[in-house]
Formats: sequence, C-alpha cells, structure tokens
Amino acid sequence: MKPITLLLVTISVFAIVGCKSTAPEQPNYKPVGSYNAAPTDDDVRAAADAAVRSAFPDGKAALVRIEKAERQVVAGLNYRMTLVVRHKDVERTYATVVWRKLDGTHDVASWSEVRPMKKTDD
Repeated sequence: MKPITLLLVTISVFAIVGCKSTAPEQPNYKPVGSYNAAPTDDDVRAAADAAVRSAFPDGKAALVRIEKAERQVVAGLNYRMTLVVRHKDVERTYATVVWRKLDGTHDVASWSEVRPMKKTDD
C-alpha cells in the first residue's frame, strides 16, 4: 500500500469514528392534550384564587402558596394544581383542577385535601 493511500485511509477512519451526529436532538414531546408544567403566572394565580373562593365561600381562607401547577389545553385551559391554604389558622394542602373557560370564567372541577403520608415505625 502506498504511503499516501495509507494516510488517506487513516484520516478517513479517524474522521468517521470521531464525528458526532449533526442531526438535531429530538425534544421530549408530550402527547397533544396532556398536562405540561405551568409557570406560576397571573393566569395560574387567578385559577388558584377561584378554587380557594369556591372551596371556602366564607372568604376566611387565604392562599399561602402554589406548590405545583400544570396546564392542559382543552376548550379553554385546565389547571391542575397543588395548593397550600390557611383556614382558621390551620394550613392544609389541597389538589384541585380548575377549568378556565373560553369566556375567562373559572369552574372548579375537583377539590380534595392531600393528606400527608403517615410515618411507620418499622
């Protein structure tokens, strides 16, 4: 084998082995209609406030914080959230789904207290 041919073959092998794919990395797509993480913006806060007002119509409850928020696009938006609420000086955690209708009004689809897991002595 001629030295120039050997050099070209060696360079070609290193080029092939050392090359990284230039194809763009495929993002992790979620199915259409699934829930996706939502930032705690004004829309999420409005949905959370609507849920608290619906669950505590006496007006004596306060939203402490939004622990988690997800958004689903439907005919409007569904917000699935975990909220910490103070009522009568007691803080509790609730899971809720709030539908923001196309007209901008809110409808609470579900509301339930999230109970902390009990510790077991094993």
